[in-house]
Parts: sequence; C-alpha cells; structure tokens
Amino acid sequence: MSTDALSLMIVFAAGLLVTWHAPRARAAAGEPPERDAVAPEHKWHPEDLFPDDDSWEAAFTDLEAELAGVGEYQGRLGESAETLLAALQGSEAFAMKAEHLYQYAHIKNDQDTRINKYQGMLSRVFNLWMRFEQAVALMNPELLAIPEEQMATLVADPILAQYVFALENINRMRPYTLDADKEAILAATSEMAAGPGEIFDLFTNADLQFPTITDGDGNEIQVNNTTWYQLRSDDDRQVRQAALEAFYGTYHAYRNTLATTYSTHVKADGFNVGVRGYDSSLHAALYPNNIPAAVYTNLVDTVNANLDPLHRYVALKKQVLGLDEFHSHDVYAPLVTKPETEYDYETAVEMVLDAVDPLGKQYVSDLQDGFDAGWVDVHETKGKKSGAYSSTVYAMHPFVLMNFKGELEDVSTLAHEMGHAMHGFYSNQTQPYTYHGHTIFVAEVASTTNEVLMIQKLIDEAPNKEVKLYLLDFWANQIMNTVFRQTYFAEFELRAHEMAEAGAALTADSMTELYREIFQKYYGPELILDGHLDMCWARIPHFYRSYYVYQYATSYSASLSLAKGLTTGKKRTRMGRQRDFLGFLSAGDSKYSIDILEDAGVDMATPQPIEDCLEKFAWIVSEMEKELAEK
Repeated sequence: MSTDALSLMIVFAAGLLVTWHAPRARAAAGEPPERDAVAPEHKWHPEDLFPDDDSWEAAFTDLEAELAGVGEYQGRLGESAETLLAALQGSEAFAMKAEHLYQYAHIKNDQDTRINKYQGMLSRVFNLWMRFEQAVALMNPELLAIPEEQMATLVADPILAQYVFALENINRMRPYTLDADKEAILAATSEMAAGPGEIFDLFTNADLQFPTITDGDGNEIQVNNTTWYQLRSDDDRQVRQAALEAFYGTYHAYRNTLATTYSTHVKADGFNVGVRGYDSSLHAALYPNNIPAAVYTNLVDTVNANLDPLHRYVALKKQVLGLDEFHSHDVYAPLVTKPETEYDYETAVEMVLDAVDPLGKQYVSDLQDGFDAGWVDVHETKGKKSGAYSSTVYAMHPFVLMNFKGELEDVSTLAHEMGHAMHGFYSNQTQPYTYHGHTIFVAEVASTTNEVLMIQKLIDEAPNKEVKLYLLDFWANQIMNTVFRQTYFAEFELRAHEMAEAGAALTADSMTELYREIFQKYYGPELILDGHLDMCWARIPHFYRSYYVYQYATSYSASLSLAKGLTTGKKRTRMGRQRDFLGFLSAGDSKYSIDILEDAGVDMATPQPIEDCLEKFAWIVSEMEKELAEK
C-alpha cells in the first residue's frame, strides 16, 4: 500500500493521488491477451482527459508558455488580499492543468508500458512540474515572513474565505520556521538529509546480492526482495526455512553498513528537531498535519495491552500445522488450503455492490454509476502495469487499474480500489481544488472500510467450513500484517529515535536487540525467533520516511471501527452513520485529518478504534478455534 503524488504548491494536499498496490505472486497461467482483445466496457477512457495525443501536445505547449507568469507575484504576497488571491489562484490553475497532463500520460503509459512515447511524455510533465515547483518554492517562506497582525488582516478579507484554513495551517508552522537566510541554509542541506534513504534504496535494490535456494520441486530460485513474499508462505517448511535464512542472512552480512545508514537518518531527524525547536522527532513528524503525539503513543500502548489474541493465533497455527516448535519461518505458513473458486468480473462487481450496502443507497448508486461509466481498466494485457491502483483527478472521474484474474483476492482488491475511487470522487464533487486531496493519515480508511465490509459478508455467507476457515485466516493475516506488524514497526521506530535523543548509539547490535525484544513480545512465548529475522529492521524502506508506518495501523483500525458502527445498532442510528461517512468522504482536506475522522465518529486519540479492531481480531481467532474444534 502506497501513495504517489504530484506535490502541489505550499502545503495544500490537493493534487494527483495515486494509491498503488503491488501484484501478488502467482503461478504462470499463460500469456495475457493484447489490449485490442479486451471488450470496450472493460477498459478505461483516457480520452475523457484529452481526445488524443495531439490535443495533449497542444495543452502541454500552452501550459509551458504559462510558466513564465507563475512567479509574477513573488515578493508581493503581503501587498494586498487581491494580490495574494491572484497568486494562489494562478498557482492552482497551473497545478490542475499539469495534473491532467500527467494523468493522461500516466494512464496511457500504464495500459501498455512497451510504448516508449508515453514514458517520454511523463518525463516532460515531471520536468515542467519541477520548474513550476521552483517558481513557487518561496511562497511559504514569504507568507511566514509577513508579520502576524498583517497576515490576520489579509486572511480576514472575504475574498480569501476559501483559503482561510490553508493559510491558517501555514501560519501554524511559524514557531518552527526560521528567518529566510537560515531557511535557505536548511534547504541547501535537504539533499544531504535525504542521502541515507537514497543510499538504502540503491544498496538494497541494486547492489545487495542474494543467494539461490532449491524449492520443493528441485528448482533453483533466487531469494530477493520480490520472491521473498512468495517463499515465506511456501507449503514446504524446508523451503520457508531456507528462504528466511538466505534472505535475512544477507542483510545480517551487511548489518553494520545498514545500521550506520539508518543511524545517520535518525541523526538528521535529530538535527531538524534541534534547529527548529520541536520537542522531539515524533513531534516534528506529526505536527505539520496537526496529529497529536498521543495518537501515535495510544496506538502502541493499546496494541501492547491486547497482544493475547495474537499469541492465541500463533498457538493455533502451531497446533494446526502439527509442529513441535514454532520458528520464525512458520510465521507466514499457510494455515488453510485456498479454495478453488473463480469469479468473473461482472459477478465481482455485484459482490462489491452488495457488500457496501451498509454505506447507503446514495453510495451504492454512485458506485454503480462508476462501474457503468468505465472507471476501471479490468484485465491483464500484454505490457500493462502490474498490481492495482486508483488515481484521483480533479474535475474528472477517477481511473482504476486492475489486473483481474478471478480470484477471491481480486474481488477484495476491487472493493478496496473502488473505495479509494469513491473517496476521491466525493471530495472532488464537494471541495474546491484547494482541498480536494487528503492526507496519508486518512488515505486508506475509505478503501479498507469497503474491504472490511466485503470480507465480513463473505464470512457470514461462506458455503462451507473450508471456505469460512480460509476467509477467517485471510482476514487474520490482514490484521496481523496491517495492524500488529505496522505497530511493532512503529514501536521500534519510536524507541530507536528515543535512544538516539537520549545520547545512545544506534548500532547493529543495539537495533537488532531492540527489534528482537519487540518482535518476541508481540508474537509471544510460542515463537522461537531465529534465522536472523531480528534483522528485519534493516530492510524496511518506510523507516526512511520517519513515523510513517503507524498510519497503516490507525487507518485499518478506523475502518473496522467505522464498519462496526455502520452494521450494528438501530436503523436510524445506522442511517446517521451513513451520512457521517459520506461527510468523511466529501471532506477532502478542508479540515485536519484527525478532526475529519472524529466527525465521522472515530476519535483516534482514544483507545476505542484500536480496541474495536483488536476485538475483531480476537473474534476471528475464536471463530477459527471453534471451526477447527468441530472439524
């Protein structure tokens, strides 16, 4: 799960929002067809953005000519409300046109990556965008250099009413913003601060060499960052063990290099804290989006207080697999055989529409319209980008990429991506361009709510015990990976930063010991931690985006809490929650994310949403125990 975005001017979250999900490993099933062989109703419509490539070229030329005027108000933003309005509107108009240019090239490229033309068009848009960013880069510092009283007078002018929240949010950064000369020096250091993450990416993706292992059929397979996800859940225990030792053993061989790389990143965070005057690295990371530190610590504390269901799940897995000992290589072992069920796309659409019925008639109707209007590019074809994603485009419908193959996971992915699409659709319908985006903190909530409603309905209507057990285990693994796993990552990240802030050295040994302690605590006494799994801290790219991973756990917890409210209680109460949910989808970035969720009925500063999620996990484990006892 990830978000890719054209980063728009100043701190507005508006802009292209792409949520992409990586492809799952699957057995080969023959060559995919050429795109021409797919029915028109199963293909998206890039022509809704531009009729053809020539129209795109003309629009690109026009926008490139407009670039010269983007910075015309530089140095004059405090002159008057009219001048500030003109600067903001001009930048937004440019950004929206650039977004449409990007989306067309992006969509055309992804539907057939073999065509180099669209890669070139993408590169040209990015280059234009970078020049635009340079032209508006000084807007924030200039706004923050305006005396507070003068800024208050400007913001009070009715012609800036639409921008009040955005400008006030910029003004919140004033206590942690330095004078122009110092900000310029800090800006010059940004490339060096990004160095550890860039070194990590290059080293782990390009230079790190992994060994090969032999699978159960005698085939040689290279273990790497891609094949690991398939091998860790192989049916053959010896394959899993060999894969784990080969994978994490490779990281262990370079533990000192990787420890120094991450330690340097943490030091850069500490430098930012000291120079700007934040209370801590956590405060510095959460403050820009106005997320209280208590949201982060509450997640960690609440999960730590509710680890018993995870320990029960591990014990159940050990029992079902018939193991005398439960080792690191058994964590992802398949518990239940996958049912041989296939779904055609039309059936999947009906399943999604049926599952989201608790969201109300309006939502279901709008979702049906989206399916009918060709938002989704359905099937795998030659040259098409793998995985799945949803792209939100202002003043346009969303575009959803699928590689639908008829498996249960595809149905779940369709529900998930259409949740993203509807989030963008309602925000675009309701908000001005300024606020049509949304932060990472809420980006996965709408999509996962759909996914939760889908899996719960499938479990409730499972045709037999085997299918029900598979669905329960599928859901248990989702929560284990999205909530428990991301929370122990978050706990590691917090404690590593706290160690550095207290003056302790972050070494390979100290971080491995810390990770081992946390991992053992989460998975409980049944787990024998071996195979260098305690080196996992060394391979997480998200650690180089400080305090990022916790948002996966909070989003999933918020989704489960929302789904619980939408499916329980009296009809009138549920209808009120439907209105609140549509309000959440429509809010965009017009308020702080924590407040938008609270308006929908979820207060992430309290333990309740996390407890709702962990209560559901406990229910899943209990259902599995019951089904297996009766088997």
